[in-house]
Order: sequence, then C-alpha cells, then structure tokens
Amino acid sequence: MGDNTITAISTPPGVGAIGVVRISGPEAKDILKRVWTSSHISVDKCVTHRMYYGNIVDNIIENVGKPQVIDNVLAVFMEAPNSYTGENLVEIHCHAGAYLTERILNLIINAGARPAEPGEFTKRAYLNNRMDLLQCEAVADVIGASSERSLKLAQEQLSGRLSDEIAKIKTALKEIKASVEATIDFPEEDIEMINQCGIKEKIESIRFETDKLSSTYSEGRLLREGVKVVIVGKPNVGKSSLMNLLLGSERVIVHDTPGTTRDVIEEHALIGGISFMLIDTAGIHDSVCEIEKMGIIKTRLKLSEADLTIVVLDAASGVDKKDEDVLSETKNIPRIVIVNKSDKGLNVADLKFDLKTSAATGDGIDNLKEMMTGFVTKKHKSEAGDSIITRQRHKNSLEKISVSLELATKSIENKESAEFVACHLQNAMDSLGELTGEITSDDVLNEIFSKFCIGK
Repeated sequence: MGDNTITAISTPPGVGAIGVVRISGPEAKDILKRVWTSSHISVDKCVTHRMYYGNIVDNIIENVGKPQVIDNVLAVFMEAPNSYTGENLVEIHCHAGAYLTERILNLIINAGARPAEPGEFTKRAYLNNRMDLLQCEAVADVIGASSERSLKLAQEQLSGRLSDEIAKIKTALKEIKASVEATIDFPEEDIEMINQCGIKEKIESIRFETDKLSSTYSEGRLLREGVKVVIVGKPNVGKSSLMNLLLGSERVIVHDTPGTTRDVIEEHALIGGISFMLIDTAGIHDSVCEIEKMGIIKTRLKLSEADLTIVVLDAASGVDKKDEDVLSETKNIPRIVIVNKSDKGLNVADLKFDLKTSAATGDGIDNLKEMMTGFVTKKHKSEAGDSIITRQRHKNSLEKISVSLELATKSIENKESAEFVACHLQNAMDSLGELTGEITSDDVLNEIFSKFCIGK
C-alpha cells in the first residue's frame, strides 16, 4: 500500500471559503509540480511545512495555447516522516466549491494519484506508526463529537492517554511473565517460587485495573454516541410540552386534544455538556385510528432502543389503567418517572415517582435536566485522570484480558505447571496488542477505517 500515492478532498462538500485537497505518498511532490505553479518559487525549492501562493493549472486542455489557471491557491508540502500520514504529504487550500474542488481533484488524479479509500490517510498514519489504533479511532470521534464532553474525551484518547494506560498494563504483564518463565527450568519448585514472588497478587491487581477500565464503557458509549431519551406516557399528559422545554424552542405542536402527536419526533439537545437525542412519541393507549396505531407501534420500537425513558404522568387526573400499562412497559428500561401539570394539584399520593414538573410554569425542568445528566455520569464514577473507553471493541478486548488473567490465577491456585501460567499471560498480552493495533487482522482494520470520511 505504501508504494502508491493517494488523493482526496478533505473538506465537506458545498460552497465555502476554503476547500482542502490532500495528496499523500512517494509521488506527492512530483504530482504537485504537474498541477501547481508559482511566479515566486519552484516546487523543488519549497521548504517543508511552509505555505506558498500559486495557481492550479490545467496543462491538458484542447484548443488552448497555454495552461489554463483553474484557481489561486495556497500549497504546503510536508516531508516524511513529519506529516499526518508519515509519508510525503501535500495540501492544496483552494476556494471551496463543489465543482472547483472536484476539478482540482481530477487534475491530481490525472497527474498520477489515485482516489483515496475511506479513512486511508489515517490508516497510513497507523501503518507508519504515527498513531496506534486507539488514537485512529479517536480521530473519527473528534470529527463526530456532538458535545463538549464527547470532544474532550476524544481529544484525551487522541493525545494518547488511554494508550499510555494500556502500555503500563502491558509492561507490568511482561515483567510478571518474565518472572514466571524464570521458574520453568525448576518444574519441582515452580509454583512455590511463583507464590514466593507474589505473582498471583500482582496478576489480580492488573485484573482489577482492566476490569475497572472495562466498566467505563457504558458511560463512554453514551458520551460518544449521545443518549437516546424516549418520552412516553398516555395521550395528553404533556409529553410534547416537556420536550419543547428541554429543547428551549417550540419544536413540537402542542394542543389540548388527545392524540395530537401521532408520529415519532426526534431532536438533538445539549444538556450539561452531554448530547441527548430527545424522542417525543405518540401516547400509548388502545386506539381504533389506524394512523395512531402506527404511531404507537413506532413508540414501542423506540422504547426497545432507548438508553433512558422519561415516563410522564398527569398530576391532576391521577393514575389510571393507561398509566399503569406505560409503567409496566418501561419497568425494565432505565427511567425517570415524573408527574407533570403539578401546578394543577397533585392526585398521585400513592405513586412512587422521581420528580414533579409543570410544563406550564417550567417548575422542575432544571431538576429533570440534572437527573438526565446524572444518569450518564453515575454509570461510572470516574475520578480526575481516569481513562474511559468508548467502543464495544475496547470492552471486548478488555474482557478477554480479564478472562486470561483469571485463568492464570486459577492455574497458580491449582498448582499447574508454570508453562500454563505463562501461556495465559501471553494471551492477555496478545489481547492488549489487539486493543492498540499491534496485533490485528485486515478485517478489523477495514471495519474501523471504512467508517471514516474519504478525506481523513
């Protein structure tokens, strides 16, 4: 792969002030010579990591006596290995326009580059040891961050915090494995020597750290992906009014007529620095209206996907069979039970609920927001400096490590040969390698980088 040169547009499509086209590979500088010219300097004299003004030109235009200037641009050449990909890298900063950037891209392709695959620039950075697999994933997370908290988490991972923590665990395992292997030449005494060195206790300590890291996944996933919050209740309890208050705008039509909301309405909201996808739903109840029935089916589908539900009851009318059905349907999903319209009195004395609110006056809304953000942060009470994992792949690898370490301690307890203990420790180290990308398959790499945009 490293023996060819790739190119792609690295900025979003559409009209804008600046568009960026990237070229990476051994021929990057030669290709720049074929498409760019400057009256001030030649490409051969360009200093690495310095921007130069010039023109993108088309030298292959029929019936034109001289090269046609396509755009006035800034070009920068970054010499390997000190570039994003670890290869010779060129960036052309042009005027952003769908046609213009495509035209420049095609000129570069005609000059000898090939179109990049999704995530190929970052994949090359990984293959050239500019970053490990955890940091590559963090690049995608920085781009896709939808809140302050998710951006901070991604930046920490990109800076290498999680990688450093994994490296410490690996170093500790290496030392323990070396101690275990040193006893293999003494089969009569190997387990006794292992016990004297406190190997079992050291393994258990490492397992505690990996399990602690694994436990952060639930919080990390919610911070990275956002929290799906489904607002449910029977018709006319104030679900849509509540959603409008959480959004801070009149997004959903509100009316006293029961069944006003017949479809699922989804809107993104930032609350306490955390991204929430708020989902307003049709009131759950028996209905003869086919359209309403379809909305209720969608409501139940969204409930199956929810991270959190807000169950809304009517404070004034009290709890009836419809409310009981909603409470029953949501009993196995994390939820916040609120009684709305509390400004009209409270008729739910026997009901266990979490909060009183009034969509009419706004009472209780701030408390509801605190409970929503608390749902995320209480998943894992992270301390300052703690790393957090964000992907199922991370969790799977850490669970494999934990299993291997558990088998190692059981081998010691069962007085098995030191070779068995060393084998389990090596398996744990291999799983650590899978996590950072030191040991990985093409299928895993393709799965990760296929989710990147073309220009990254």
